[in-house]
Amino acid sequence: MDAIMRRQLLNIAISILAIHMLLASSTAGASSNFVQIGLPNNVSIEIPRNWIVLSANQRITLDSAVESRLDLSGLKIDASTLPFAANLYDDSGATIGMVNIRFYPGIDLSQADVIASTTNDVIELDKVLKRQALASVKGTGIRVTSWNGTKLSEINGITVFVTEYTRTARDGVNQFIVRLVRVFASDQSFTLTVSYKDSVEVLVGPITDRIIGSLIWAPK
Repeated sequence: MDAIMRRQLLNIAISILAIHMLLASSTAGASSNFVQIGLPNNVSIEIPRNWIVLSANQRITLDSAVESRLDLSGLKIDASTLPFAANLYDDSGATIGMVNIRFYPGIDLSQADVIASTTNDVIELDKVLKRQALASVKGTGIRVTSWNGTKLSEINGITVFVTEYTRTARDGVNQFIVRLVRVFASDQSFTLTVSYKDSVEVLVGPITDRIIGSLIWAPK
C-alpha cells in the first residue's frame, strides 16, 4: 500500500470518526431538547422545545380552513377536533415543519378491526386516501407530486396506518413531505400528521421520525 493510499484511508477514517462523534454528541443531548405534550384520550407525543405551539385562535382558523376546503371539494366531513398543532420556523420565519393531531369521535373502526386488516384492505384504504388527498387540494394551488402509499405499522403497541406523500407549497416551488399516522380506535380515533420542507430533510426528517416514534396512547 503506497503512502498516498494510506493517507487517503486515514483521512476517510478520521472523517467517519468525526461524523460518529458529532452524531454521538447530538444524541447525548437530544432528550433535553424534547418536551412531552399531553393530549385528550390519554394520547401524548414529544416535540422539540423550539417548535411553536399554535394558539387556540390559530387552531380555529386552521381548522376552519380545512373544513372549508373539504366542503368546497364535495368531500364528506367527519366530525373532528384539533386540540394541538405546532410549527417549526427557520430564521427567516418561514414554516419548515408542522405537526398536529386531529381526533375523530365518530369513527366505528376499532384497533381489533385494524389488526385484522388484510393486504387487500390496506390497498383499498390507500386508494380511498389518495383520492381524498387529491380532491382536498383541488383548486388550492397545491399539488400532490408523489404518493408513497399506505402501510400497516406498529408504534409502541398501537397498530396504525401510515400514509406518506409529497406535496407542493402554495408557492408551487417548495415541496413538503407529509406523513399521516392514523389510529383507528372507535370514539378515541385520531390522526397524527407530520410534515417538513424537503430541502431540510437531513435535519428535520429524523426529528419527525422521533415525534412519530414518541406516540403513546393508553386506551380508556
